[in-house]
Amino acid sequence: MNDKPIKIKDIDDDIVKNLEGFCLPKDKEDDPFFIEGTSLWRRWMKENLKKFDTIGKVAYQDSEIIGSIQYVPKSKPKLVEIKCVYAEDERRRHEVKKALLKETIKEFKKPKSYFGNTGAKALVAFPHPVPQDLGNATFYKTNGFKEISGNGYIFYYPLKKGYIFQQEEVKIPIEDLDKDKVMIYCNSSCPYCVKEMRDALELIRDMNKDVPIKLVIPFEEPEKLSTVFSMPVCMVVGDEVIGYSLLKDELFLKKLKTVLDSKYLPPTRKNESLNTKTADEIPM
Repeated sequence: MNDKPIKIKDIDDDIVKNLEGFCLPKDKEDDPFFIEGTSLWRRWMKENLKKFDTIGKVAYQDSEIIGSIQYVPKSKPKLVEIKCVYAEDERRRHEVKKALLKETIKEFKKPKSYFGNTGAKALVAFPHPVPQDLGNATFYKTNGFKEISGNGYIFYYPLKKGYIFQQEEVKIPIEDLDKDKVMIYCNSSCPYCVKEMRDALELIRDMNKDVPIKLVIPFEEPEKLSTVFSMPVCMVVGDEVIGYSLLKDELFLKKLKTVLDSKYLPPTRKNESLNTKTADEIPM
């Protein structure tokens, strides 16, 4: 990469086309999981472009895209959820991402109709290592974000003086026919989403092959459902939200297995499960 000035542009329909495959390794371009994931990502981007005047920004040098930030406004809480911030070149990665973040902060200090003609209260980010660990947790910390969860998953940047973000208990509406199923929610804002959802399905099958499973694409569901989803993988067992987490998070896996055993194992097998594999022994 050269050292020419970085220019920032808002994502529009034409830029969505140019962004396809931007963060994917070359060896994944023909992978059917990533082809379908990119298709879902494209539909997610276009759907949100219809709703909001901004859905993200790209960084350019000359005519080449060198970085992007994608986000989605959450109208009711007046927050902006950062879905992804990514830059290709390792040497200038922090500089490019910082330029994108600076313009995003400036953007959401302005009044927005979907925020009742006020600015956003805060930016909220859920950093995760997709497509690889890009050091986004460290990036947020060094650029004014506050960590609230203690586990490196939730960060926020207040745009209103004195604002403190508090994570609300998630209530996901579940139809009666789905009460006995494990619901796996796909985060369509990332082209890795289909692969992650497939990995989650296989993980549950390894834990309990008889569990009924339903795969859900939140942005294609009613608005009340699509607004609650964040993070790469979210699972709901019955009416209990297991949480937003990564499939290699040991605490998340142990909680998932405990809930599956309590809800789906016959009484005679629940005691047996105490002597089965621990979460970190479950094949990934």
